[in-house]
Amino acid sequence: MDTKNNSQPVKKEKSKFEEFFMGNIFNKIGAIFILISVCIFLKMISKYLVFTNEIKLLISYIIGFGITVWSFKLHKEEKMKIFSEVLMGTGFGTLLITTYCGAGILHVFSPPIALSIASLITIMLYFIADKQKTVSTIVIGLIGGYMNPVFINYNFNVEFLVWYLIFLNIMSLIFVYRNRKKEIINVINLLITTIFIIVICALGNGIYSLTQMMTFWGIYLIYDIVTIMKEPEKSGNWQNYLNFSILTLLSLILYHNTSEIGIFMAVVAVIYGILGTFFIVKTKEKTNGYIHSCIVAVFISTLLLCLNNSLLMIYLLSLEFLVLTVLGLQFKIKSIFNFGLFFVTVTILKLFFTGEIYNSNYEYPVYNPRILYYICPIMFTGMVSIFAKAFDEKKYFDIFRLLFVSLSFTYMFFETCLSFGTLGISKIYVIFALLILYSLCLKLLNKKIAGSAIFYFSLFLLIFSELIINFLYKGGDMLPVANLRLLPYLMAGVNIYYDMKIDSVNWEKYFAIVLGFLYLHFETANVIHYFNILNIETLVLLVYSGIISIIGILKNEKAFRLTGIWLSILLLPKIFLYCLFNLNIVYKFIIFITTGVVLMAVSYYYNKKK
Repeated sequence: MDTKNNSQPVKKEKSKFEEFFMGNIFNKIGAIFILISVCIFLKMISKYLVFTNEIKLLISYIIGFGITVWSFKLHKEEKMKIFSEVLMGTGFGTLLITTYCGAGILHVFSPPIALSIASLITIMLYFIADKQKTVSTIVIGLIGGYMNPVFINYNFNVEFLVWYLIFLNIMSLIFVYRNRKKEIINVINLLITTIFIIVICALGNGIYSLTQMMTFWGIYLIYDIVTIMKEPEKSGNWQNYLNFSILTLLSLILYHNTSEIGIFMAVVAVIYGILGTFFIVKTKEKTNGYIHSCIVAVFISTLLLCLNNSLLMIYLLSLEFLVLTVLGLQFKIKSIFNFGLFFVTVTILKLFFTGEIYNSNYEYPVYNPRILYYICPIMFTGMVSIFAKAFDEKKYFDIFRLLFVSLSFTYMFFETCLSFGTLGISKIYVIFALLILYSLCLKLLNKKIAGSAIFYFSLFLLIFSELIINFLYKGGDMLPVANLRLLPYLMAGVNIYYDMKIDSVNWEKYFAIVLGFLYLHFETANVIHYFNILNIETLVLLVYSGIISIIGILKNEKAFRLTGIWLSILLLPKIFLYCLFNLNIVYKFIIFITTGVVLMAVSYYYNKKK
């Protein structure tokens, strides 16, 4: 009998799973719970123990120093280093919380003295963490540092509090500058500081100052400048975007007037433009996060400053998209050109959402304010198409030429409909002549983009039919289905189907699905109004998106699957927010059960087909 295997005990190897949780995660969670318990303990004993506030404070300091000393002792053992680093952060966090409570709860310190003591503790924390190259000590210590807004009295000095948060960020930046691989700490500090500033303002404790906001923003700019001077290749855009986003958010809290925010963002745009140019010179790259943030700041500033002046907004947005697109073409910078495309899209949307272009009460045709709204978008899209052709960018040349022609014909269409008397038979002929001419122009421009003349004729007829419907059916008493809307949708749908059978043009599949969605949207709303029944529009559209998704799964059509998913995503927020809070309980049940069944059906078929 072989007893060799039984003579020695089998050594059980440690599981990686156990090592991850028991050796690393549990101690961090335990440290956070200890810090919270210290805060709760200090608040609890302050009411019931007969010790003086000074004695209470001394006991808490002794506990914090005791934990810190113990952690140093454990750190000498190699196998205990991870635990000791977390314990060290716990000790420093305890000391920081004790200092805040000494000022905010026990009232032993004045805010300036508390700030001085906390600053010394924080400096010591970062010095030790830097020497040991550990993140755990800093993160746990920072949790203690950031807990003070929760456990201090509400009448605590807000200015002191915000300045201390800024001080934590400065110390963090110094640490990260010396340990570049630990940049995640900057993200943590930026986000947590922002959250606490918002909480402080929400509690009604006052509001931080412009000086504090600019200091908070400026220290990260200085960090970027110093970093780029030392290591140009290591400059990152993610922190630029985060810092800019936080600055924008805090400006919305600091200012309550849109004009003030607009002016502030204009100043920010100038600063970011200067910084972006500096970084381009230093790194020899074509663009960076500061340039992109500058463009966004210009956009925000334009919207806010021109909030009550649609004409000026359209002019400024038009000028901005002209500059951006030309620069993008000139220097071959795709990101800048994409911003230009975004600006031109917003410009056109703003144009069509401006009521002045639909005004039928102008005294003279052509010579009226409508042409002022159209002139810049038409002129600048034409100019960009010329530049695109000069730079041999065929794709962008086609896009902007299409926009130029479409805007021109749209202006002529509105001018004909709204400025030349009542809707008579002669005007109808002129309108249809314009539509046919527009379709033929698109056909001549580019066969790839333009498609068939019938398609664009029917597409424009959709717009025309909606406008006529608004004129003829003011009260929404239009007959369901059997109305003017059906013809153009049928024409467009048939043409799309025909083109798909011949060429399998993917973008037309997407358009066909969206077209059906729009038709159902208008017709369902019309049916609801006509018959005065329960609002089932969302329900119908959701079922439509589910059917589209299932067709895409069963027929292996990518366009149907993707469009079905996006339509569902578009509808789900409305179902959750609007239907949950505004509908009666019966309809809530119906729409929620239907939503569940539709989504489950889509998931079932997807998994089954997969």
